[in-house]
Amino acid sequence: MLRWWALIGLLMLCACSPILTPAPTPTPLPYAYQRLIARSPQREPPALWVGERVGVAAWVGSDEAGVHLDARTFSTADGAVQPISVLPLPPRRPAALSLHPTSARDGAMRVRLLWLDADDRGTTHLFSALIGGVESGALTVERGAIRISDRPVQEYAAAFDGLGRLWAVWRGGVESEPALYLRMIDTEARPGIAGQIAADAGAFALVADSAALHLFWVNRATNQLMRSEIIEGSVARTDSLTNAPALASADRLLSLRVGIDRIQGCLFWQIERWNDGKPSLEVWWTAGGLSRTDWTTPTRMEARAAVPFQAYPPMETLLIAIETEFTLHIRPCHSGGMGALVESQPSTAWLYSPYAVRRGNQFYLTWSEPLSAESARLMLRKIILSP
Repeated sequence: MLRWWALIGLLMLCACSPILTPAPTPTPLPYAYQRLIARSPQREPPALWVGERVGVAAWVGSDEAGVHLDARTFSTADGAVQPISVLPLPPRRPAALSLHPTSARDGAMRVRLLWLDADDRGTTHLFSALIGGVESGALTVERGAIRISDRPVQEYAAAFDGLGRLWAVWRGGVESEPALYLRMIDTEARPGIAGQIAADAGAFALVADSAALHLFWVNRATNQLMRSEIIEGSVARTDSLTNAPALASADRLLSLRVGIDRIQGCLFWQIERWNDGKPSLEVWWTAGGLSRTDWTTPTRMEARAAVPFQAYPPMETLLIAIETEFTLHIRPCHSGGMGALVESQPSTAWLYSPYAVRRGNQFYLTWSEPLSAESARLMLRKIILSP
């Protein structure tokens, strides 16, 4: 009898308790698509340009015949890729490819390609080419290769100004006293007049808005981060913003990236440091207004890589892709710090030095996914965020 009363009491207790339903299984926020662009033994991400309906990716390919410049188009809607085009631009040791918009011809969409390569004497220069056939996917070289630099080049950066002009800055000259040089590239990929714009320069990055080009560069003598405002090809003013992170003799700067919104900017150093014979990655960042000089002191971020989503014209809010341990976070960045998390994406591979482009509420990432010393997957991902 006692057992029955105990059972009845247990049933009454359950009836009075709230019903516990299983918690829903959390699901990662979906991305629109992810595509394999190519396989190539390079650590650089594919160069990327994104239009309204079609995008273009370019990279350095290789086979038994040697190295070559490859490209292919993809549908921005579903990521469907067209066959790979081997561009008839016989390279020697190509590197640092980038793609930029230009005007259409007879309604046909085109892009400008920039890259570093050796000339006939083995000296590294900056080259350009005009690529057509974008909408059909049958890519052709309409003009190029054209040498842009007038002296040896160590590295370069480029920005589109919205008026059809592409501006390229490169560091060159005597290696012990490197200077920065600026040159305009017209809609047909032809260079204008080159001129020196800074001396004793280290790392640099270039970005544009409707008012000016903004060149961020490190003064090697003072280790200060400088900003030069360039209007119509001439330096209007140069300001010292803050100090740059210190680098030991064994450290290596992998990239310097800058992004801006309509009033302010954020800049990121990706540094490879060596401790006890092992490499580790660090990301340092600073932020401030485009019309102010009180930029923040560089601060280390808990991340392996951070890259701003490039857009022209600049958007209302600058968003940043930040890679931590197997997770890709997207956050707004401003002079007051990092804003609240916008989205988090699973990242099953190390997104080595990713490249990011924004078009409205559509976000595109490319990266190199090393498999071995001889092979890497070059990947593309599209993410859609709510407006």
